[in-house]
Amino acid sequence: MKKSHDRFARGSGCYTCLSCGKLTRDTGNDEADLFLCAYCYHESGLENSLADALIAKETFDARLAELKAKYRRT
Repeated sequence: MKKSHDRFARGSGCYTCLSCGKLTRDTGNDEADLFLCAYCYHESGLENSLADALIAKETFDARLAELKAKYRRT
């Protein structure tokens, strides 16, 4: 059975995101191994893609805006 994304994993404990300090849990996106919340995990992936020149600045800005809207960040 496939895990639904962006849901807390059953039985996972809470931890504090090392990037933003938010209390969070594993949502199944592999962010827990890095002690990041889902937002910071995805944001860091975007930043890495931009730094490695895999995406353009315009694409980065658009995807970051989508990510902020999805996770209700300002």
